[in-house]
Amino acid sequence: MWVITHMLTGMAIGAVLGGRGAPVWAVVAAALLLHVVLDMVPHWDYVYTERRAIWALADVGAAVAVLAWAATLGDASWAVLLAGAVSALPDLDVLNALWPGERRIRLFPSHWSGFPHGSAAPLPGTIVQGAIAVLSVVVLVTAGW
Repeated sequence: MWVITHMLTGMAIGAVLGGRGAPVWAVVAAALLLHVVLDMVPHWDYVYTERRAIWALADVGAAVAVLAWAATLGDASWAVLLAGAVSALPDLDVLNALWPGERRIRLFPSHWSGFPHGSAAPLPGTIVQGAIAVLSVVVLVTAGW
């Protein structure tokens, strides 16, 4: 999944759990578990395309912009901000796919070669991520952060 998709889904779970008074450890665990589950869903990853650096800049830029907006103008709760960041951070693991060469280090379990990582063609894989992002925004709005 893209970083922005993980960010939005993490924010959504943070809004739900934070609104219910969940402790910090539960918010962090849920955000990490959600990352793992979403990586199993068939989706398109840009890291194997020719223009992966441009995709990565746009993706990470969008995630940072959303988090910055939520923290400042959006007045998001601590749980929303924490879960969004925690859910997105494991994707830093795959940034070395943007560098030349074949050496790839993966620390997060859903990025390991033996993990059942979902894969789809660009169009359906992007539609899946868009739908998940929209659903996350609906949850955020409904939960009221």
